[in-house]
Amino acid sequence: MHLTETLARSIAQTDYESIPGAVREKTRLSILDTLGVMVPPSTLDQTCERLAELVVEESGPGRSTLIGLGRKGSAVMAAYLNGSFTHVLDYDDTIDDLGHHPSSQTVPAALAVAERVGGVSGRELIAAVALGSDLGARLSSSPTGKLGVDHRWFPISNFGVFSATAAAGRILRLSESQMINALGLALHRCHGQLDAVAAPESELRAIRDGFINKEGVLCALMAERGVRACRNGIELFFENYYDNRFDAERLLSGLGEEYRHGGVSLKPWPCCRLTHGYVEATRSILSEHSLAPTDVGRITLVVSPGTRDLFCEPEADKRAPGLSIQAKFSLFFTVAVGVLRAPRIADFLPENLHSPDVQSIIGRLQYRVSDELGPAAEISPATVELNTTDGRSLSCRVDDVYGHPANPMSDEDVIEKFRDCLQYARSGTGTAQADQLVDRLLHLETVQDLNEVSDLLP
Repeated sequence: MHLTETLARSIAQTDYESIPGAVREKTRLSILDTLGVMVPPSTLDQTCERLAELVVEESGPGRSTLIGLGRKGSAVMAAYLNGSFTHVLDYDDTIDDLGHHPSSQTVPAALAVAERVGGVSGRELIAAVALGSDLGARLSSSPTGKLGVDHRWFPISNFGVFSATAAAGRILRLSESQMINALGLALHRCHGQLDAVAAPESELRAIRDGFINKEGVLCALMAERGVRACRNGIELFFENYYDNRFDAERLLSGLGEEYRHGGVSLKPWPCCRLTHGYVEATRSILSEHSLAPTDVGRITLVVSPGTRDLFCEPEADKRAPGLSIQAKFSLFFTVAVGVLRAPRIADFLPENLHSPDVQSIIGRLQYRVSDELGPAAEISPATVELNTTDGRSLSCRVDDVYGHPANPMSDEDVIEKFRDCLQYARSGTGTAQADQLVDRLLHLETVQDLNEVSDLLP
């Protein structure tokens, strides 16, 4: 079966009108959402500030926006910096069933190349992001066994270069043959070690998408210039990384008709998606029974062995995370914040990681492993048991976490999230500018030249 050829042909030949309207609409919202979450890291994260300095030094002149910096750079370095910013807040969209983050792998690469090329329409950006995101979701869903359990590669980085390459290549209007070469080049740039990303002292999980988008843009630009690579990059990928333990039918089924990232979830809170169900369940109990934080005696989080290993252990580190990105990956920290209020960006800033109020709640949290949930870490169901100080035992189970397609965020909440992110821009974004930007992005399919959007970005 010619997997690479089939996928490359679909990416190169599928036009905007052929993409289902519902998928185009979700992609448009994901582009708005992703551009928003890129903004705050330029002012809130020390590592990102260092990366910004490095990019400004190394980039030189260019036409691609360096989000949050109020300046331009080369497409390659813009894709790197903007990609690095997409996951720092852990606020970017996900496909819950896969644990996959589609837009962080495609929007930075596609936008950077679109600005480099010039004259690219909003429709072309939507199509590029939709096709690149679909490829990433298909790749993620194809290995047999559990990602992160049966396979030790970090799947987001491992599959992401193909997604970014496809999105950038689509903006460049690569032919089928050029797209095959681009995917072959992407094979050479796959990376991602799960243990290195999950290490408590590591910041790689926060900035991982910078590497993905930079390599994707480079692969697409090289293919455009005529650089040739192997013609079976996808086949070799599964052979070399997954010992051919994958389902080819699952990879190709419904190609061009069913878009796997159509099941994307937008995130209402800036923390790892798996924590959201537990935060939501806790807040639902508090709201339903009109409880204050002082009424909470003990909270038990019912978890799978995989969730325990990734989000509750090592327990000392999870109860007192030293890095913002690790706090977002801790059930203790995120649920404790959720007891006090709906989690917000400021709760995860370094100076707030040791808040006495949060630590007081953390001291009342424990977890219980349920083998009925299976071995892996899953976003749902999320069950919380809460004992009040007056002796009541209450519980809540969440199956469709807020933001999931079955329980989607309201447009008002999506726009409010976007506006909140803009407040953290270095140069500031006035109300009129923010209004214009929101309007352009909500009607992206009518934008004839993306400079109408990029000129409004902070």
